[in-house]
Amino acid sequence: MKIIGFNGSPNKDGICSKLLEDALKECEAQGASVENIKIIDLNLSFFHGRNEKIPPEGLELLWAKIKKADGFIFATPVHWFNMSAPMKNFIDWFTTFESIGNFPLEGKVAGIIATCEEDGGQKTITDIIAPLMHQGIIFAPYPGVFFNKNMNQKSEDNWMNEDIKLLGKNMIKMIELLKSKKTDWGY
Repeated sequence: MKIIGFNGSPNKDGICSKLLEDALKECEAQGASVENIKIIDLNLSFFHGRNEKIPPEGLELLWAKIKKADGFIFATPVHWFNMSAPMKNFIDWFTTFESIGNFPLEGKVAGIIATCEEDGGQKTITDIIAPLMHQGIIFAPYPGVFFNKNMNQKSEDNWMNEDIKLLGKNMIKMIELLKSKKTDWGY
């Protein structure tokens, strides 16, 4: 089982990075192999929305990894009530998967982490879920975790810290469930 984490933060060592690492460690503890990719290091050109058929240079190798992976965790800081610009651009490039045909991401499992200092975490999660869901990606129960660094100590039962582990556990359970059943989703 392979899980790829995508860090959409321009800050490679911040809260977003730490939480993604924690979620990936939980996936590893559940038996998965993991990889952590920092989107900022991909140096992606800006996606201009002209129905690109070919991914930019350097992304083709990553596409091969993505197609083979069982699941993904997308982690981003909240910028003005939405995902970071690097994360948005990265997800926009997923449009090139449509030119491959047969929805190669269909049936893969994803989770999302959003970090914020004030507000917008839940909105950011839903803004990421929508395009991924259109690609056929599946979400386990409780797939989105937002972490407000100014509120985490006040959260009831420390849920902001514990949900990171739950995200990893539920993703692995969902992948195992899907692998145990032959599913023809149909589109």
